[in-house]
Amino acid sequence: MAQYGTLLHMNAIWYKSPALSWEDAIPVGNGRLGARIFGGSSCEKIVLNEESVWSGSYSDRNNKNAKAAVSAVRTLLNQGRETEAQKEVFECFTGSPANQHSYKPAGEIAIDFYDAEHQGLSEPESGNRNAFSSFDLYRREIDFSSGICSARFSVESSAPSTADFSQGTTGSSITFSRECFVSASSDVLVFHVSASTPKSIFLRAHIKTGCPAKEYVLTDDTVAALDVSGIPYAVMMTAAASGGTVFTRGDNLIVEQADEVTLYIDAETAYRRRYYRNKCGNTFRRPLSEAARCADIALRKICFASGTSYENVRADHIAEFSSWNSQGILCDDTFESEGKSFEELSEDKRAAKLAQWNYAKYKMISSCKDRASLPSVKNGIWSRAEKNGVRFSLQDKSIYRFSAGMFGLSRMNLPLFSLAKRLYRHGKVTAERMYGCQGFAAHNATDIWGDSAPCGADLRSSYSPLGALELAEAAVDCYEYSLDKRFLKKQFYLIKEACNFFTDYLLPVEEKKFLALNPSFTGGYKTRNGETAYVACESASDSAALRRLFKLALKALKYLGAKNSDRLFIKYASILQRIKESKAEEKKTEAAPDDFDSVLAGIADGIVSSAVTDEGRVEIAVLSNVPPELPDGMLRRISLKGNILADVEWKGGAFKNARLYTERGTAFLKDVTICYDGKKYSSQLSDGSLDIRNVLPTTV
Repeated sequence: MAQYGTLLHMNAIWYKSPALSWEDAIPVGNGRLGARIFGGSSCEKIVLNEESVWSGSYSDRNNKNAKAAVSAVRTLLNQGRETEAQKEVFECFTGSPANQHSYKPAGEIAIDFYDAEHQGLSEPESGNRNAFSSFDLYRREIDFSSGICSARFSVESSAPSTADFSQGTTGSSITFSRECFVSASSDVLVFHVSASTPKSIFLRAHIKTGCPAKEYVLTDDTVAALDVSGIPYAVMMTAAASGGTVFTRGDNLIVEQADEVTLYIDAETAYRRRYYRNKCGNTFRRPLSEAARCADIALRKICFASGTSYENVRADHIAEFSSWNSQGILCDDTFESEGKSFEELSEDKRAAKLAQWNYAKYKMISSCKDRASLPSVKNGIWSRAEKNGVRFSLQDKSIYRFSAGMFGLSRMNLPLFSLAKRLYRHGKVTAERMYGCQGFAAHNATDIWGDSAPCGADLRSSYSPLGALELAEAAVDCYEYSLDKRFLKKQFYLIKEACNFFTDYLLPVEEKKFLALNPSFTGGYKTRNGETAYVACESASDSAALRRLFKLALKALKYLGAKNSDRLFIKYASILQRIKESKAEEKKTEAAPDDFDSVLAGIADGIVSSAVTDEGRVEIAVLSNVPPELPDGMLRRISLKGNILADVEWKGGAFKNARLYTERGTAFLKDVTICYDGKKYSSQLSDGSLDIRNVLPTTV
C-alpha cells in the first residue's frame, strides 16, 4: 500500500537502568526455552524457564465417590438444601489430592562481573565489593525486529588508557555490551559479552536450581546442575571466550581477561524422552538417572552451538525471528521515539500504546514458536515461583492464543492439540468414573499430563465440567483462519466426545421440556435461608456455555460437509433446542500487564475484526472501537478469518483507506460483509482482492 505514504512503527524500546523486579526484566524465548534478563551491571541475573519443568508425574486424582454422589447432589438442590449439596460436592468431587501439578521455574543463572583489581573475588556477589557499582550511559534494550535483548554501559577503568590498548574509548572509560536471545535453530540460550578494551572481561557464572540434587563440573569450560524435585531435569552451561582464560572453581564457571565471551545455556527435562512421556512420568528408573540423561542431551546442544561463531548463531536467530514477525505491523507517522527511553515514552499515551502492542507481540512470538511442544501458560513460558503454581487454564482462554490467528501464526497453537490428546484420554476416564457418562469431561484446568479432574476446591470455578468448550472453540477458530479441512476433521473427535458427555449428563427440567447442567456452579446467590450458595440446579451462564458448545459442533459439521439431515447433525440440533437460551454475559476481566494475548486482541479487534457467519460469509468490522490513544495510524498485514489479509488506515479515528487481499494460490471465503459506522455492506473477493473504498458510500 505504497499510496498510503511512509508510516513509522516502533522497532525497539530501551530503559535507563537495570531491572529491579521480575516484572521489569526483559523476557527472551523460543517457545521451549525462556528467560528473564535483569541487565545488572555488576550482577546479572537470568531467571531460566523450560516449558516442561513441572512439579511431578501424573497421578489419577478422580474422586471415586463422585459417581454415586451425583444423584444425591441433584436431590438436595431440588429440595432447596443448597448448603448440604455444597458439602456433598466438596467431599465427593474434589480431586485427590485437590491440586494438579504446576509449572515452575527451571532456576537462575547468576553472573558476577568484576575487574582486574578485584580478580579472585571471594564474596557471593561482586556487588559486595563495589565492582561496576558506578557506571554511565546505561541502556537496556529490547529490539522487536531482531528479538535480541541487550545492555550497554560504560565504567571507569583503573588500567592506563592508550590509543593501542583502549581503542574506541574516551580516557579510561570502558564500554561493555551484552546481548541475549534464545536461538530457535540451536535451541539454546545465548549470552554474549564484549568490551571496547581488550582483556577487560572478568566474570563468574553459577547455576542455581530450586532443589539441586547434584552440581558438578564437566570440563574446564562447562558446568551442570541436576534437579529431581519434580520432573527430572538438567541445566548446563559452557563458555566460549576470545582471549583470556576459562576455568572452573567449585561449581563456578570463571572467565578472566577475555576480549569477548559467549555463554551457551540449555535446560532439558525427562519429558523430552518418549518413554518417560508415554508413561506420564511413572517409570521405574531412578530420578537422578533420568536427570543425567537430560544432561547428555543438553551437552550435545551447547557443544553444537558453541562449535560455530557467535555471529552465525546471531544471524540465524535474527532471520528466524523476522520470519515470525512479518505480519500485524501497527504504524503511526505522528510520534517521535528516537532518543526517548521507555520511561519517557510512557508519558505519551500514543507512544505507550504502540509500545504495548509491539511488546505484547514480541512476547507472543517468543513464548509460542515452533520449538514449543506444549501450549504456553497464561503469561507465556516465563514463570516465577508462586504459592499456588501455574497451570493450563481451561476457563480464562489463555491455553489457546486467539491473537495468533490475526498474525497468520495459527501454527503456534498446534501444541495445544497435542496436549488435548492426553486430556481426552484422561477425560474419558473422568467422564465414566466421576459421572457414569460416555464421552470425555474436563474441568477448570489441566497440567502437562492432561489431568482432567477438578483442580482446587473453589465452588465457583473448580467443579464445572465445561473445560472441553475451550478446545472446541480453539479447533473451530483455527480452522476459520486457515480453512484447513484436514485439520478440523482430525480434531473433531474433541468436539464430538465433549457433546456426547453432555448428551448423557444433562438433566431434563421443567416437565422435561428443557435440558440443564445440574449441578451448576455460579458466582454466588442468596438462598431462601439468606445464606450465600454457589451450587444451583441450573445457571444461565452454564446454559449459555452449553449452547456455544453445541453451536460449535453444528458449525464444525457444516464445515466438514455434513447435511442438516445427517444423524449427528439432527442429534446435536435437537439437544441445542432443548437448552434454554439466556442473556447471560461472559465475565470480562481486565488484562494483566503480562497477558499479551488480551492486549493484542483488545487493540486489533477495535481496528479490524472478523467472524464467519452461519451462512458462510466473513463479517468484517472496520474501526469499530479505535483506541483513543491512536487517533491516526495504520495496521498492515493483519489476518482475518476466511484466510484473508487486510490493511487498514485511519485518520482522526475515521476511515481513510483499507483493502482486503489473499495470498496467491490459497483457498479463501469470497463472500464478505463490511461493517462500518453501524451499517453493513455486502461484497465479494472475486479475484482475491477488494478495495474497501469501493464498497463503502462515497460520503465516508
